[in-house]
Amino acid sequence: MANIREIDIHSLDSMMNAADNIILVDIRMEQELRETGIIPGAIHIPIHELGHKLHTLMNDDREVVFYCRSGMRSAHVCSVLAMNGINNAINLKGGIIEWARHNKPLSMPARLAS
Repeated sequence: MANIREIDIHSLDSMMNAADNIILVDIRMEQELRETGIIPGAIHIPIHELGHKLHTLMNDDREVVFYCRSGMRSAHVCSVLAMNGINNAINLKGGIIEWARHNKPLSMPARLAS
């Protein structure tokens, strides 16, 4: 894998609390969201839909933090982006598993709450 930028959950939490200008993207499948919820403020774009939305997402000046269940799929996404010269993608190390393990907040996306 290409060298990718990564962030740990504590640094992400600090960035979110400081209202840093980031975009947080959950790339898991909808069923996975039902099982664990989503990090508040994240947008959900399943990995299989990323190709259609990357142009708009990555042309933003903000840092884009991708996460999945364990950090493997999001690391792959960040690697592909880095190999294509996109430098504002960051992988959340440990993914939602690490986030939940440290009792960080989770919420249920409104469309899945019913």
